[in-house]
Amino acid sequence: MKDYQEQALRTEAMPTAAITTKLDFCKRDIHILFGLTTEVGELVDAYKRHIFYGQQLDLKNIEEEVGDILWYLAIMLDVCGCSFDDCMRRNIAKLRVRYPEKFDAEKAEHRDLEGERKALSGREMAEAIAEVKEVRERREQEALEQEGKHLVEKFGIGNLTRDEMRAIRTQIC
Repeated sequence: MKDYQEQALRTEAMPTAAITTKLDFCKRDIHILFGLTTEVGELVDAYKRHIFYGQQLDLKNIEEEVGDILWYLAIMLDVCGCSFDDCMRRNIAKLRVRYPEKFDAEKAEHRDLEGERKALSGREMAEAIAEVKEVRERREQEALEQEGKHLVEKFGIGNLTRDEMRAIRTQIC
């Protein structure tokens, strides 16, 4: 066991300054991902207890866990500058290309990724994307202002333009 642990530690990717900076800029995303993982685990546990331990399936608990998952998804969509409606509309457009009639195992195995992407970039999607970009830019500006304050405090970087801040954020995240 000791040899295994030493060998495993030898291959560990140690956090670099760049990774640490990314983590710092992606705190919200990380919180969402940890929260989703926790809530999905609680949902799976309810079914595990029902299927394997013979416990009654608690539908109120299922509803609560799904609600918690939706909460985290709402926050993630906000991070992406997208709404549930836009996300669901894009998903259905993609699925219509993938399964024009109904689910088909053959089509699931041999997807038309190019066709799916085209469906996502149709006129309706172009309008949705423009709206998302507008919202994202507004939120990005707010985030850049906050991050600018953070950069000044943490790294002593100041007086950056919006484009410089955006370039830094793109490189970091």
